Amino acid sequence: HLSFFFFAISSLSRILVNKIISNQKRYINSIKKVDDNIQKIRNEMSFNFTSGVLSKLHEKALEDPASIAISIGNLSRFLRYKLHKPNSESTLLSDEIRVINQYIDLVNFTQEKKWKVMSREEAWIPIGSALNKVETHVKKTDQKEGTLMISADEDNIWVNSK
Repeated sequence: HLSFFFFAISSLSRILVNKIISNQKRYINSIKKVDDNIQKIRNEMSFNFTSGVLSKLHEKALEDPASIAISIGNLSRFLRYKLHKPNSESTLLSDEIRVINQYIDLVNFTQEKKWKVMSREEAWIPIGSALNKVETHVKKTDQKEGTLMISADEDNIWVNSK
């Protein structure tokens, strides 16, 4: 009777372990799908923005080729930053502000807006986090000009405009 008991316990524990492993694999696969969807959305947003900038650059190049050199440089640096910096690394807010200024120059160039950037407080932040907040803020606002005020501490990033 004792050996049957141990056999039953062993079989039951094997079944439970297999069930846990199966659930864990399903959970990991669902997380991968969510991550893939987030990356797809991020890529589409960058693609739409980049397409708009390139269309405007083409239009302006036909009118006055010399006037677009700065915008081409800004687009190049902005895309390099977006494509080559993993979101898991940290950077100083001041370093990301340089990229934000390039982004805002492109927004001003393509959408005929007049934004300026002002930042306060130095902090280490995840790479891309302040830029993402600025992109979201600029897309959601109806304002055509103003000053973006960006500040951060170790836990939060704030983007406001006036």
